[in-house]
Amino acid sequence: MSGVAEALNSAVVVDLSGLNCPLPVLKTKAALAREPAGTLLEVIVTHPDSVREFEVLCSADNIELEEFFEESGRYIYRIRKLG
Repeated sequence: MSGVAEALNSAVVVDLSGLNCPLPVLKTKAALAREPAGTLLEVIVTHPDSVREFEVLCSADNIELEEFFEESGRYIYRIRKLG
């Protein structure tokens, strides 16, 4: 895999476990604002209301939800910041 491809596939991990909504979405927005286009964030959240709130967040034009899954009470969102 080339360096560029590795950079595009490696994720910045943002662990927001234990925070109640809307803090996970607000902190994710702040993290996205700090990163350049093309960055992949892996956001870890434990609050169940995050599912609905992240659906709204990821409907924005400059954000793409690449993957979502639940694992042992944790909600994992892999979000790409687009150009």
